[in-house]
Amino acid sequence: MDREMTPEEAVLYHLAARYLSLLLPRNVRDALEPRFRKAEAVLGASPELVEWSKKVLLSSHWDGVLTSPGGLEAHAGLLSTALYESRKVWIEYEGKDERVQFNPFGLVQRDRALLAIGSYNQQAHPFMLAVRKIRNVQLTDEPAVSPPPDFELQTFVDTQLNFPTSAGIFDDLQLEFAESAYDYVRSHLLVADEVTLDPPGEYAYPGYFRLRASGVRDSLRFRQWLLGFGDAVRVLKPEVLRREVGRAQLDGRTNLVNAAEFERLLRREIARCRRDISARFCLLLLDLDHFKKINDTHGHLAGDRVLEQLALQIRAYDASRYGGEEFAILLPGADVGAAVDIAERIRTRIAAWPWENALDLPIAVTVSIGIAEFPGTFAKQAEFMQGDTPDGDCLAGLAKSVKAAADRALYQAKRNGRNRVASFSDAEDV
Repeated sequence: MDREMTPEEAVLYHLAARYLSLLLPRNVRDALEPRFRKAEAVLGASPELVEWSKKVLLSSHWDGVLTSPGGLEAHAGLLSTALYESRKVWIEYEGKDERVQFNPFGLVQRDRALLAIGSYNQQAHPFMLAVRKIRNVQLTDEPAVSPPPDFELQTFVDTQLNFPTSAGIFDDLQLEFAESAYDYVRSHLLVADEVTLDPPGEYAYPGYFRLRASGVRDSLRFRQWLLGFGDAVRVLKPEVLRREVGRAQLDGRTNLVNAAEFERLLRREIARCRRDISARFCLLLLDLDHFKKINDTHGHLAGDRVLEQLALQIRAYDASRYGGEEFAILLPGADVGAAVDIAERIRTRIAAWPWENALDLPIAVTVSIGIAEFPGTFAKQAEFMQGDTPDGDCLAGLAKSVKAAADRALYQAKRNGRNRVASFSDAEDV
């Protein structure tokens, strides 16, 4: 009779299945499959290990996947222990005269380079260190500072490694501001080669205006100016700056915009329809069918991968992770007929996708989708369409009504058997 698998052994099998399954000979993988499955069950009973596994990321090409960077095993082991136990470490780093405290947020292997992501002392702002430049690591008993709420390891690594800062000049900077900031921005213009303002009333979206500039130096002064506007500004271009400034607007698991940012975009779209009475849009609400069963059967790590992959399937649209397993999509300009066609394509693609867990076992994944069109059946409610710029309460009320209609349609799709698309007109008799 096989002995019980320890949590430490389960971690090894989990990481092997997660990162090396494609490299293992088929007969070896087949022989290990029962242990992989058992490891997932053991990990599922250990929330601490599940959380730890999310903090460790292997990012590599073929060269270096199976080999650890030479001479770094001791440092990597201590940093990984600190990650698991959420403890600070003392480090002595090349170029620094004194040792400093380090809060580890993650470890990344990129080819033969091992990188530590974390912060110094009591700060939370993340940065990246090359472990090969660390001369010494010592564990402490002091709890580590937590990363910022919007920190997500994959996004940080992608930004730092794949989108490095250029020479520090933005040649095509585009910012969208709330109308309330117009007078200030106009009187405190950026230092740039050229600056153009699309004022309120001329910009496509009522309640907002756009700044376009070239030759903007990416300096500390510029960052302070930009961040000082808080929620009143949104970066449109360049992508690297939008990523950095907009992390607080993104869902950490999927890198789609979060519910709060989607609410802002929804109200913005409603305001646009007020400016152009011929304009319209559709709201889609998507809900993963039987997602709890996926988590219970295949484990929460498999469930997380389903969320991430589904996000990739809908990223081409104006999409948001709206709740735990619920997503939302805005379709500007679409009527309900066009929206149904798009929703059916999304539903069909997701149902046909070869979803698998870490053991290459199939997972049945489908979505139900509810659709609401604006103004559509809300035309009578939208009396603001011919009035002055709508206030926040008016926009909030209309946004709430549109979401309620899409949610009602989603409920009808579930009632019809799931893996279905329904529009608000279909659900009016529910």
